[in-house]
Amino acid sequence: VKGGDKNSFKKVMDFVEGCKDEEGNFRVVLKPVASAGSEGVFFATNEDECKKYYDEIFGSTNVFGCLNDSVLIQEFLEGKEYVVD
Repeated sequence: VKGGDKNSFKKVMDFVEGCKDEEGNFRVVLKPVASAGSEGVFFATNEDECKKYYDEIFGSTNVFGCLNDSVLIQEFLEGKEYVVD
């Protein structure tokens, strides 16, 4: 999975450029770098959603009481999900 943590919205959109298909469509996941379960996990398909979710995550406090000073963004992958505990 392509991805990384970003501490500016410009870096988020630079990453998104690499996820676009031939028609300019994309689907990415934005989430806190440190979180639990599905807390703060969002799926975005356009720039407005990316901005909204980035702003919601960046600068907020996670369930552990830590400040989210960056946002993890990853390309969305279709398919079965396997979890190993």
